[in-house]
Amino acid sequence: MAKDYKYFKNEYFDEIKFNYFEPILNDVFNAYGKEIIDVGDIGCGNGLFTAYLKDKWKVKLVGVDASEHALESALEKGFDQVILCNDFSRNPLDVKDCSFDLVLNKDVLEHLLDPDFLLHEIERVLRPKGFLLLHVPVDFNLWRRIKFVFTSNIDTYNHALVNCPGAKEWNWPHIRFFTYKGILELLKINNFKGGENDMHRLF
Repeated sequence: MAKDYKYFKNEYFDEIKFNYFEPILNDVFNAYGKEIIDVGDIGCGNGLFTAYLKDKWKVKLVGVDASEHALESALEKGFDQVILCNDFSRNPLDVKDCSFDLVLNKDVLEHLLDPDFLLHEIERVLRPKGFLLLHVPVDFNLWRRIKFVFTSNIDTYNHALVNCPGAKEWNWPHIRFFTYKGILELLKINNFKGGENDMHRLF
């Protein structure tokens, strides 16, 4: 078994067992599936969220992650290829330009010192008519703001308690916090645009 990744223990990957993201991916494929053959799951973890696409939609699936253990699990779930990237904030993806019709980047940017670097890389590996399906948590909606006021706990989702037991303020996994406006600004400076006729379509 591969050793623990420095920032995320193997056991944390193994505890991810419920694919709550499948309905969202199904909506995307029901609308655009005929245009999607090559899928890159950047920050794939153990592969749970996208592995089912292999059978249901007959795609070629490539996973990229910083954990060797997670990549081993993704291969076991049927990924066609896995690629190790030790630091999404500094290391270019070992992927050729214009490789993917769809990139999924789910719950990754909030962990990175330099999310801008990774988005630039994702833009590079997407094809000119490619899709980006991006997900980041919104930690400070109205309810979370109220919770923060009363608890003084920046972890408004109890992420550390549930997913990373024992995490403290100095090693808590979320280090970036996004608003809807902020994430759109970050996407715009990396050439991502919404709309049917734009270079990259964004969900």
